[in-house]
Amino acid sequence: MIDKDILDEAQDLLIARDTDKVIELTKKVISDGHSPLELMDEAFIPAITEVGELFACGQMFLPELIEAAESMKAATEIVNAALEGSADEQKDKKIVCWQA
Repeated sequence: MIDKDILDEAQDLLIARDTDKVIELTKKVISDGHSPLELMDEAFIPAITEVGELFACGQMFLPELIEAAESMKAATEIVNAALEGSADEQKDKKIVCWQA
């Protein structure tokens, strides 16, 4: 389980659009043996959602939105690369198709 302070820092860095530090923190969390999916679910996804809300309210402008999206993209690429080599993360995933 990732420490709440680290998750908060990850959110703050993404909202602040600090791509270099987002990359650094993402790599560190993964190299420390933490779940990349937990980092995405508990930090980066809520942060990018907040960025969207700030944009919708006019508190963030398009260039800032784009910068935040670039930070999110960088984090996502690192997480995806980590998941490719992680059998433990992959074995519990199942794709379920449902049709009415």
